[in-house]
Amino acid sequence: MFGHVVAFGGRVLDDSLPKYINSAESALYHKSRILYGLFQAKDDMRRQSKVVVVEGYFDHLALVQAGIENVVATCGTALTTDHGRVLKRYVEQVVLLFDQDKAGQKACFRAMPILLQAGLQVLTLELPDGDDPDTCVNREGADQFNQRLEQARSAVDYYMEVKLSEAGDNAEARAKAVNEILVMIRHVPGEIEQDVHLPSLARASGVQTELLRRQLERTVIPQEPVRKAAPAQVVPPPQQEQPPAHGDEDYSGQYGQSEQPPHSAGNAYDEAPQRRRAAVSVTDNKTQKWLLSLMMVDETVSHTVIEKGLETLFDDPCCRYLADLIGQAWQQTKQPGEWLLDQCEQPEHQALLTQILIQGKELPNENIEEIFGDCQLAVAKGQLKQRRAELHALMREAELSGDSDRQTVCLQELTQINRQLKSRIV
Repeated sequence: MFGHVVAFGGRVLDDSLPKYINSAESALYHKSRILYGLFQAKDDMRRQSKVVVVEGYFDHLALVQAGIENVVATCGTALTTDHGRVLKRYVEQVVLLFDQDKAGQKACFRAMPILLQAGLQVLTLELPDGDDPDTCVNREGADQFNQRLEQARSAVDYYMEVKLSEAGDNAEARAKAVNEILVMIRHVPGEIEQDVHLPSLARASGVQTELLRRQLERTVIPQEPVRKAAPAQVVPPPQQEQPPAHGDEDYSGQYGQSEQPPHSAGNAYDEAPQRRRAAVSVTDNKTQKWLLSLMMVDETVSHTVIEKGLETLFDDPCCRYLADLIGQAWQQTKQPGEWLLDQCEQPEHQALLTQILIQGKELPNENIEEIFGDCQLAVAKGQLKQRRAELHALMREAELSGDSDRQTVCLQELTQINRQLKSRIV
């Protein structure tokens, strides 16, 4: 609002990952609320009552250097309801100008309901194949690119075209596509504004306008997941846990990414045979599947998981195999969802991939980093409780054999684990 610096963002100049690094979120900086370049663009936005929204800093800078002032960028996150409210203060019309690939298309479709419900007119602009805003404006120049901007069309019409094209001639697929389009139209504020889109849909789909109108009246906008409830879905309590010992309490604190769980090295009797291990997973399958869903939609999360080590976060071989493939996809600059469909040959891998693709649609549009942190928290918690169960078994074994020294060492480590859980520091 005042033009003060609240954070910094950087982009690599080679192919290394992650591509973007931003300052950590703080009391002043929330990615879900900040739009890059807003302070510099707001006067021109008000004058034109229109804003161009791009995905990255380089696209933003390229357009500004070409003399296009009414442009803002998100800070490495999807558009949120907060972004929509901010834009509504300055403009009536938003042009979504994202990369011309599946990821950019998906980002466009995710932003549309948010902006429509904010009362904004949403347009989209298609660029030549292989182009992004940066390369296109640098090749064509400002005048020609401005002419392109004038040709931006209704994002609802674009959504309609894409969905029906994907459905093809299959009757069931076309019916499903029509229903999805009606849900999008339902986000348009005002019954008249909604009704304006129905003749176009009727011509494109072959469904009578009156039938579409009746169906639209019955169409209900799906409720978005309540953000505060997301961790409860992502981090479910373990199905089976050992009884608490020595005053242990559960915890829900922040997972310290630079710290390792206490059984990682140098603890008592890590060489215990596998048969002695309690049947407590490092992290339950549900959490592992959520981690896979996050890796599928967010390249930075995928890179972070690979850096930490797949063995650290996945104890299920099938999940670990799929996580490795997702990492390979991002490294090869491929969209994981489509690429993995061709890579998974085993039935169990195909079944898991199907679950992940469906589950990914349930992820909230924002705060991916927070959900990822919750998943890491669940992993750390599972590791601590697994080690605690092992120590209980070792102590019983030492007691039966009369090995008091071994019993003391186990008790010391057990006390340390309980203290960590009780203090909520992992």
